[in-house]
Amino acid sequence: MWTEPQHIPDGGGSVQLMRLKDGHFVLISVGVSTVKVFTTPDRSDITRCRELREFPMPSGIDRISQNVVEQITHSSQQRHSEDLLVLEHVRRAIGWPESGSDLVSSVESIDFNFLRGVTKHD
Repeated sequence: MWTEPQHIPDGGGSVQLMRLKDGHFVLISVGVSTVKVFTTPDRSDITRCRELREFPMPSGIDRISQNVVEQITHSSQQRHSEDLLVLEHVRRAIGWPESGSDLVSSVESIDFNFLRGVTKHD
């Protein structure tokens, strides 16, 4: 089961985590211009995280500009809403792997540009 999405304040993006049946964890991180998928056997030790894949955000340039505006206006609701859409899209693409090796196979099979069209900037 996936955790609730966590929005990191001050333009830090959003993350979501799921524990697999074999004890490994999958972490999805939505940043300003990229989405990354990580796996780790121990979520308390960040040094053991392994990046499996990085995907470009099609609206990365707009999001970088938006991030600058957010720092001035302190308004991040639109960015947070987009992050939630992206997290949902990535979760669907990953599916429900049961092990770290299933996760690796699932993530490797995702098209590099699968996020195209997810946000309203596209």
